[in-house]
Amino acid sequence: MAKKATSVEPTTANSINEKENKTMSRKCNMSAKDMINAKTSSVQLKSAPERFTCTALAVTDDIDKETGEMREVGYVVAENGTVYGTISATALSSIEAIIDAVENDEISLPCEIGVSLRKSNAGREFITLSVF
Repeated sequence: MAKKATSVEPTTANSINEKENKTMSRKCNMSAKDMINAKTSSVQLKSAPERFTCTALAVTDDIDKETGEMREVGYVVAENGTVYGTISATALSSIEAIIDAVENDEISLPCEIGVSLRKSNAGREFITLSVF
């Protein structure tokens, strides 16, 4: 008995790019519309007030327009509607921890967030977040 022929879809550059461009995200109290707006109109987290009321948070993968590399970006939404974005590793870690705490019912939104700019011993600036 002859084997039945099967077709295999060819791999193209477009199909590879489509797989690579899929992003992972974690969000808390943010809709798809909010995520789109955050990506296009956020301001730097380091310009946020020292303390503000946070209503939503997210961490998502995004493609750096200059390098083409995938990177994580964090967003924090203030009660006044301002969306703050960051790629700071310490801030991203804090945003992830806050999302975990909200998901585990340890913190509820809205909550008060503190933003601090600090310098490492090597002189590099980084952002820390606190929950009040």
